[in-house]
Amino acid sequence: MSDFIIENGVLVKYTGNGGDVVIPDGVTDIGYEAFRKCKNLILAYYRKTKDTKALINEFEKIVTYVIQQNDIAVIESLIAVDNLFTKKNIDKLIQTAIDNQKHEIYVILLNYKAEKLGFKDIKEQFKL
Repeated sequence: MSDFIIENGVLVKYTGNGGDVVIPDGVTDIGYEAFRKCKNLILAYYRKTKDTKALINEFEKIVTYVIQQNDIAVIESLIAVDNLFTKKNIDKLIQTAIDNQKHEIYVILLNYKAEKLGFKDIKEQFKL
């Protein structure tokens, strides 16, 4: 039995135990709550993809959900993986943390940006 419920190319639900999860071939989109009840998820990724932009967009959706759930452990696991956060998506995710009043996640993401990606303007580092 598959750990994935897929409808018309959309991964609707993951029912497995977590860990590192390889998204099956043929999945073109990931539903907003596909990994909702998966407490042991470390990382979900495509084995191979030609559409890196789509993968990054899905990453933003997943991290937005993680921020909203205030799941600090998952955020810390994600920042430990190189090249998931980019100069483009980190600002959106920092703003999501601010908008959702997830202060600890905001600080974690801001520190990651300072250490790994840098700031264009020093004033950005002190944005509240």
